[in-house]
Amino acid sequence: MRKKTIFNKISLRLLLVLAFFNNTSSSYSQELEKQDTIYFNKSMVFIFNENNKIAEFTIELVNTKEKRERGLMYRKALNKNAGMLFDFKNSKKVSFWMKNTYIPLDIIFIDRRGYIVKTHENAVPHSIKSIDSEFLVRYVLEINAGLIDKFNINIGDKVVYKIFDED
Repeated sequence: MRKKTIFNKISLRLLLVLAFFNNTSSSYSQELEKQDTIYFNKSMVFIFNENNKIAEFTIELVNTKEKRERGLMYRKALNKNAGMLFDFKNSKKVSFWMKNTYIPLDIIFIDRRGYIVKTHENAVPHSIKSIDSEFLVRYVLEINAGLIDKFNINIGDKVVYKIFDED
């Protein structure tokens, strides 16, 4: 009888510990998402080809070294027409990787005037393979994988965003 009571107490404690960590993990995840909402400035970007507007995205602006280093890492989802716009402040060659990134992404490299100079489709989550801009870029837009194809986004299309006119 004593062994059964001890086992029941241990089982109950284990269940309580697991429930605590499960709730803490869920709360922690929700808190991270809440912080991301506050951490990044949100606004809109529009992409035009020579004929008309082809896409629009609600973006989070990433304009500091700290924010650029974090990017979309550790996030489990990205809203359908959402994205992250990286502003490097100056034109330069840049590279990205997908380490600690759970979401498959399309990556759009943009020059200082807002023109797309390179695209990379379907970047593989958790890959450490370098994805290079090849050209001088000031901005990079990350969006959900498959949207470059869906919206027929191409090199030479124009990305319109309020900071592009600051130069």
